[in-house]
Amino acid sequence: MPPPEPEKSAALELSLVNDLRELTRVAAAIEEFCTRHGLDTQLAYTLNMSVEEILSFSIENSFEGDEPQRIELALHQDPDELLILIAHDGQPLPTTQIPSSAAELMLNDSNLEQLGLALVYRVMDSISVQRQQGCNIVAMTKQLPQNQDD
Repeated sequence: MPPPEPEKSAALELSLVNDLRELTRVAAAIEEFCTRHGLDTQLAYTLNMSVEEILSFSIENSFEGDEPQRIELALHQDPDELLILIAHDGQPLPTTQIPSSAAELMLNDSNLEQLGLALVYRVMDSISVQRQQGCNIVAMTKQLPQNQDD
């Protein structure tokens, strides 16, 4: 069997800076990745929404000042699941402030920022947030449908 062609690589890696304007570029790259690998539009939407919420939360809560700082994003596909990794060396992310339900968030306007995070926790199959050697690392997985074609 020949090695996969570079354009069919089951990985996407991006470097971006802590600027919300980068979300447009990230969304386009995820859309292109999903199209190239035959992933359906609902899955593409789920991935884009999840990445956008995590990046937005990170940019708004982990970085001080206007100095650009790098954020690394990687999306890897294997036969059964997608793995998304987001890493940056901003301030530690608050990992225990996610309410248990969207209804709880809607009752308190000060928590509306976290509504998107609650949705991410609901649509992704697993999420972990770790701090390692001064870096925040968010790992998310999404199981692929069994009948998904490459």
